[in-house]
Formats: sequence, structure tokens, C-alpha cells
Amino acid sequence: MKYTRYNIKQKRKSKGSFFLYLVITLLTALLLGTGLSFMFNKGSEGKLDAKTVESNEKTNKEQGENKGEPNHQFYLLQCGVFKVKENAEALRKTVEPLGSPFIVQEGELFRVYFGVYSKEQWEPVYNMLKEKGINTTKSVIDVYYDDLSTGELCQIIEANFKIVNKASEQNIKGVKTNELKTWASSLQAIEEDKKHYKDVVELKEYIKGLPEEVDKTKVSEIISITYDKIKQFKK
Repeated sequence: MKYTRYNIKQKRKSKGSFFLYLVITLLTALLLGTGLSFMFNKGSEGKLDAKTVESNEKTNKEQGENKGEPNHQFYLLQCGVFKVKENAEALRKTVEPLGSPFIVQEGELFRVYFGVYSKEQWEPVYNMLKEKGINTTKSVIDVYYDDLSTGELCQIIEANFKIVNKASEQNIKGVKTNELKTWASSLQAIEEDKKHYKDVVELKEYIKGLPEEVDKTKVSEIISITYDKIKQFKK
């Protein structure tokens, strides 16, 4: 897996025209679409640009709820939802040979998620589950960047789930974490007044403490730590 260092530098906010913002937004969408594919495809590159994030932050505040295209998206594949935890656990065990499903309690309901994926990853997994006769629904979490901490948090969350998804493959015994650690430590330090400062610092420290190789026995822990950060973006 190849990690590419993000170039995150603070820049003066731009007051460009609407056309310039539109171009920046389209480029950002394209960039985030390819996102962290470098993790499993050598030679790919990705950047999280501070000027773009700051422009998005200003526009999001001006537009309120009508924010247009999200800056980041997480795709959750759900295999079932139950009122009884034992039933959710039974389904989780049924699909466990295919990956690393996990249960999330929301109110009185227990949701069985097969995994969290990027825009490029979810469809092949969804089709695989469908072929296996497993009823699966897709839900999307849209994230709008408030500041640089939101962008970094999303990238780290996605990186962690890509490690989880790779380690969960049937023929994979373990995934080396040295490149993940190097990449995470190279990210720009977040200022303490930023919205997701604590979340970013916590995940960076967690990654730093990971063993040299992650296998299936470590997957559930990574999911628990990481999903706890992603659920705040759910509406």
C-alpha cells in the first residue's frame, strides 16, 4: 500500500468570483473521489488543500443548509436492523466469514453494518453480498468541511477503514501499518481551536500505537475507535 503525504498549508482566504469557486468545488470533488486510493494502488497521489477547505468553510456558512455537493462521503452497507440484540448478533455471525461486520446500537435499534467504504469501494462489496443472497442497503454520510480539522479527520477515518477492509479479506493474514503511520504523522498539526482537534489528535495517537501488522483480531477494535468518530456526522 502506498501513502502519499498531503500538502496541507494555511493560506490566505480567497474572495474569488462565483465561477472560481465553482471550478475549485469541482476540482475538490474530483480529488476527494480518488481520495485515499493510493493506499492500495501504487503511484496515486492525493492532497488536502487549505485554501479549498477555507473557501468551502466560508461558502457553507453563507449557504446554510443548502450547501451543494458534500466535501466527503462515507458509504455504509447495512445488512439488517433489529430490536433484539441477539437477532442482530446472529446475523453478524452469519456474514462474518465474508468480512468484518459490526453492530451499532441507535436508540432501541441494533444495526448490523457490513462495513464502511469510500465512493469507489462500496459497489463491488454490495454486489458480492447481493450475490450471496444477503439483503443489504446502502446509506451515505455526507460531510461538509468546517475547517482543516474536518478534512483531516475524514481522511484518517477513511484510511482506518481501508486498513480494516483490507485486513478482513479472506486471503489476507495481516496488513502492515508502517506506511499508514508515516502518512498520519506527516499530516499538518491541527490548532487547538479547530472543531475536530481532539478527534484528530486521538486518531493520530491511536495509529501511532498500532502494531507493525494488523490482523483480523485487531479489526473490531479499530472499527470501534473509528466509527465513534464517524457517527457524529450522521443526521
